[in-house]
Amino acid sequence: MKIFNTITKIGLLTAALTVTSCSYLDVVPDDKPTLEDAFKNENEAQKALYGLYNGIPDLFFFQDSPIFVGTNELVTSKLGATHWYPYKAIVYEEYSINNPWFNFWSNKSSRITYDLYARIRKCYEFKNRLKLVHNLAEDNRKRWTGEADYLIAYYHQILLQFYGPIILVEEEIPVNLPEDQLLVTRAPYDRCVEFVCNKLDDAASNLPPSVEQNELGRVTSIVAKALKARVLLTAASPLFNGNSEFYSDFKNPDGEQLVNLQYDAQKWNKAMQAAKEAIQLAESNQMKLYYETKTTSAIAAEQAVLNYTYAFVEKFNSEVIWGLTHTSGVTNNQRYLIPKVTNSGNARPLGNIAPTMTLVGEYYTKNGLPLDVDPMTKGKDLWVYSAGDNTALVNLEREPRFYASIGYDGGKYAFGSTNITINALAGAQQGYQAGVEYYSSSGYFGKKWVHPKSSYTASTNQFNAVRYAFPEIRLAELYLAYAEADFESDGQLSNEGMEYLNKIRIRAGIPTVQAAWDPVGGVPTGEKMRELIRRERSIEMAMENKRYFDLRRWKVAHIELNKPEYAWNVYGTTKNAFYQRVIMDESGKRGFTSPRNYLLPIHIQDINTNKNLVQNPGW
Repeated sequence: MKIFNTITKIGLLTAALTVTSCSYLDVVPDDKPTLEDAFKNENEAQKALYGLYNGIPDLFFFQDSPIFVGTNELVTSKLGATHWYPYKAIVYEEYSINNPWFNFWSNKSSRITYDLYARIRKCYEFKNRLKLVHNLAEDNRKRWTGEADYLIAYYHQILLQFYGPIILVEEEIPVNLPEDQLLVTRAPYDRCVEFVCNKLDDAASNLPPSVEQNELGRVTSIVAKALKARVLLTAASPLFNGNSEFYSDFKNPDGEQLVNLQYDAQKWNKAMQAAKEAIQLAESNQMKLYYETKTTSAIAAEQAVLNYTYAFVEKFNSEVIWGLTHTSGVTNNQRYLIPKVTNSGNARPLGNIAPTMTLVGEYYTKNGLPLDVDPMTKGKDLWVYSAGDNTALVNLEREPRFYASIGYDGGKYAFGSTNITINALAGAQQGYQAGVEYYSSSGYFGKKWVHPKSSYTASTNQFNAVRYAFPEIRLAELYLAYAEADFESDGQLSNEGMEYLNKIRIRAGIPTVQAAWDPVGGVPTGEKMRELIRRERSIEMAMENKRYFDLRRWKVAHIELNKPEYAWNVYGTTKNAFYQRVIMDESGKRGFTSPRNYLLPIHIQDINTNKNLVQNPGW
């Protein structure tokens, strides 16, 4: 729309995002009447509001995101170049201050450039010009102000997750501001968190708790409170809570410390209280974990698979607090996850986004216990072929979420009217084929995010992906956040925290924590309980854009992401050859340099332009 193009023109960079002269914030005079036209009536202003939502980064689409495939949960084949699979720049340490590959900070050239500060400015422009709208209904003025405040906070929050301490934009930057007021410093991390949380509280006070059916995707007070819980959980975590190991020298030019070096246990209490507030608000508005009722099975384990499957692909269900509909990942990721069923057709499924063996090993047994704890599997070599089962032992007797999320050689894979038994051996339909880019590097295939009714018609070469809303925030995340903060606040998990974990486990079709662990020595305590809580989160939220940030905020990324990734020997043409666990053949060498890789680098051009802007540690 013309209005959005105009707003883009005048939505120039904010402080510290300077280009080559001090006039970069000037508004082009000819554009000013057009900007005012955007607010001449309620209908035009509403279009501008929807334009603010269009600025949300597409972090679910693998080609636009460093996080969907950028850890050790998923992988693509070695034959795809980094240009088309830019997450590889992160995994294989190909990024730098000269070419960060992903630039959320500014408009400086990168493979993927989001320039969130420009989007923040648009939100302020919108909010501050609502007074120009003739006869705007007060309810709309209030709600639209809340939506602008939410998006201001949301864009700041994304910057916080990727960069740590950031420059805060607390108001619309006036035009013709003197240069010394533009070249500002980064704000200390705790102040950034306070600003974002205050902005979310302001937003919540102006937003409704729910929306009409034709408004799905717009934010509510529940969304604002849920995001606040996410922000505070990150702030309480080891990466930013007393991390003197990494950040003792992380200071502004005037010596101001950017990350608090003293651990504060109260931050966990704040995170717990925020999660509780969001949970209560959600549940009082009839939000609950999703159970599938349209497609059912009399077998409990199969029903649990359906419950988990449809929790993600049933559009705007009872569990989705905030669903995003604009992402290309909803259609494209499905095609890259589904195994090949034909070698021809440019719309065919490709099977090129594959779960790793690390992820496969995370899931529980059917008894709700880790593989190395359950007496059924403990001490056994599960990474071997079982001829009688036509697959590896590790693929048997697993929990329902495994079967809802993972496809494997010898297992069934159904979508649309297609139902195949996967043959992942080299030369087979779903296996490696010489010179072909699209294959599974691990020997596994992804099911999560694939709608059961998505289909491919070979005769017409048409892939029909059922669209749904990517659940950017869902209720299960709040339950897990509460449990984690509850435990970390005093080293014990309360009955309420345990109840939230068990809600998730029951929906997943596995025994409660107590029922599962009692036969093997009882519910864990101390460090073992921390491991349990983190594992619960890693399984329930697998492949949901959470692990990238979780490994970092837990301050374990340099441990987990420097481990080798294993795979079945995908070049094997027989069962005996295929079922050999080997180091995965990849297009680069996995690595994670600490503390450097915990935060993205700011583009060198931004650093050179602003003498008050310090680079992230290690870069």
